[in-house]
Amino acid sequence: MASPLRDTDRGWTSKLVALAASGVEGLEGLRGARVGFGDADSPQAQILPVHALRLEGFDPATDCRAERLDRDVGKHGDTGGAELTQLARVRAGELDACVVSSVTLAAVGKLGDAGALAEVWTSPPFHHCNFTVLEGSDAEHERFTALLAAMDATDPRLCEPMELEYVNQWVDMDVTGYADLVAAVRAGPVIVG
Repeated sequence: MASPLRDTDRGWTSKLVALAASGVEGLEGLRGARVGFGDADSPQAQILPVHALRLEGFDPATDCRAERLDRDVGKHGDTGGAELTQLARVRAGELDACVVSSVTLAAVGKLGDAGALAEVWTSPPFHHCNFTVLEGSDAEHERFTALLAAMDATDPRLCEPMELEYVNQWVDMDVTGYADLVAAVRAGPVIVG
């Protein structure tokens, strides 16, 4: 296991959501609309959705009124705080739609608070975070990855910490899950709003 990845970091998507009552359907329904994006360094709420939307012929910089919320810059967008704040703005009528990750939307759904929302668009799947160490790593890195791989969510001593880390099992990172992120960064500016 060269670069450990949480099993829960595989297959994320970014979603554009609007209030179901708004009647917004598809990207055409968002032309000229107020659309909220997350932190400038958020892969799921800024970089990947902007890139994917452009590939589909919808440029958030010109086709809608993009509003970015830099709430947790420097934390690499991992907190989801900006996503939840933008979602609250949609509910308050300040935005017509916003980007949230599939994980954030699922968490909102588990709380029973997603019924009034409609998914307008979904990005291709991607992997989220991982531990990455350069090739030729030392013995400490090998021990660290072995310890992660050996973690068992059924072990009473590890159950709660693994649940808090939102992981059921540590798996080896698959670089293909980051291909769109690499392409987005290479393509150029992905910051809107």
